[in-house]
Amino acid sequence: MATYLFRCPSCAVFERRLPMESVTTASTCPSCGASAARVYTAPGLATTSVALDRAVDAAGSSADNPHVTQTIPAARSRRQAPPGTPVAAQRPAMSPAHPPLPQS
Repeated sequence: MATYLFRCPSCAVFERRLPMESVTTASTCPSCGASAARVYTAPGLATTSVALDRAVDAAGSSADNPHVTQTIPAARSRRQAPPGTPVAAQRPAMSPAHPPLPQS
């Protein structure tokens, strides 16, 4: 649904959310009941990234028709150290928790 602006001659400008196919050039003012003319404004267009568009489309299609996995996914291989590498060299270097105390 789109938001349309209408201007009442005796009250003020008000908004109405309507489907595009049912909008008219006039509407009834919610305050006084008079006929209010439609105010034509620039469309509220927004551009988004392609990645965001895909994510929104995927979320919408997933809500109606979720993907159900029938099998357990294959395990991903882990990077292996070259043969003969000591175990200590495979671990990341750890910094000491505290600096050494000064000797007095």
